[in-house]
Amino acid sequence: MSLLTRALASTCLVATLALADDASDKALALNRQGTALAEQGRFDEAIERFKAAEALLPRYQHHCNIGIAYQDSGRLPQALRFLQSCVARAGKNASPASRTRLATLEARLTGAPWGRLIVEGAQLRVAIAPWADEEWVVDGQRTFVLEAGATTLLARRRDGTTFTRAVTVTPGTSLTVSLEAPPAAAPVTPPPSPTAAPLAVATPDRPSATEPPAPRAEPTSAVTTPSAPPVPSRPVAPWLLAGAGAVLVIIGAVAYALAAPQTSTFPASTPEAGLSGYRALVVTTYSGWGLGGVALVGGLVWGLSSSRPPPVTLAPAAGPGGALSLTLGALW
Repeated sequence: MSLLTRALASTCLVATLALADDASDKALALNRQGTALAEQGRFDEAIERFKAAEALLPRYQHHCNIGIAYQDSGRLPQALRFLQSCVARAGKNASPASRTRLATLEARLTGAPWGRLIVEGAQLRVAIAPWADEEWVVDGQRTFVLEAGATTLLARRRDGTTFTRAVTVTPGTSLTVSLEAPPAAAPVTPPPSPTAAPLAVATPDRPSATEPPAPRAEPTSAVTTPSAPPVPSRPVAPWLLAGAGAVLVIIGAVAYALAAPQTSTFPASTPEAGLSGYRALVVTTYSGWGLGGVALVGGLVWGLSSSRPPPVTLAPAAGPGGALSLTLGALW
């Protein structure tokens, strides 16, 4: 890896770490603000801070804080969803306090006036009105606890298409809803346009017996003059080969210029190891001259022979009276 590549990689890594540190600092500040607002009883503002921190740097602790704020403000269904997400995302790292709070809340929301809504779907993000900003991933089955009554599910697929589904939750029961995108509307075909009535074709009257028939015109055949044969395009490969040969010859000349002064600087007692650089220059010189000369001469011969037009052409030409003649010409 070159020094320039390493420098660019190091710069990108430093920039990435700096952005990550900046996002972490901002999320931590938002989390502290939300905690202070929750302690003052300003739960809505606290929830906004926690959600902003989650959007900036996703962490399961933010969902825990959102769930606790919802629970302390009396909005138990939303609190249950965020606490369930917190414990699921934390896994083994979930604190005993979070697990205890979640178990207590689940036991409290069993039976009337609450009902369970089981949503089935594949690769969906589902929100429950009126909390459209809280989307939950549904890939298989997910259970929501809601107050009894009518509500609306807002579903969004991975391709961005959205649809809604109205449901009614009954207290103390479970309702299973399978979310599938509604079928596409059939294309509307325009009504066929009315066809016009065919026009009557008037037939000419037959000439009378006293009128002489009109003289019949002789058919004339159009004589087309064929275009000249296309000029073949010159290939580029021979000239590239010749150019490469010229570059090799130049490299050989440079190597010779570097090796020639060294012939007078080597004393008779020079060891074999000291002659390795000189021998490498000599090999480079003769290799460059040999390969470059072959490539240069071969490319020139190939290019000149392939770009030469054919020596003799046979071109058709239109003569007087529509006669067609062939002209034999030489292109030199």
